[in-house]
Amino acid sequence: MISLAGRDILHAWGKFVFTGIGLGLLIGVTLVMAGVYRGMVDDGKALLDNSGADLWVVQKDTLGPYAESSSLNDDVYRAILAMPGVSQA
Repeated sequence: MISLAGRDILHAWGKFVFTGIGLGLLIGVTLVMAGVYRGMVDDGKALLDNSGADLWVVQKDTLGPYAESSSLNDDVYRAILAMPGVSQA
């Protein structure tokens, strides 16, 4: 006696194969996306760690120095440079 699942697979083996391929692709794409995300996070950490900066100053309402461009007026730059303890801006 053959089980119900076995009969269903024998009856529609094409659907079974394509479902397996689809699930494999889904898992593969998920793993690739996780790897790309982890790589981007590691690259960002390496950039921040190797820059030697203690503090980042960016334009208001931006996502940060690496997510999008940020520009500061010259007077803000000079004010930051004139602060005590700031050696480079």
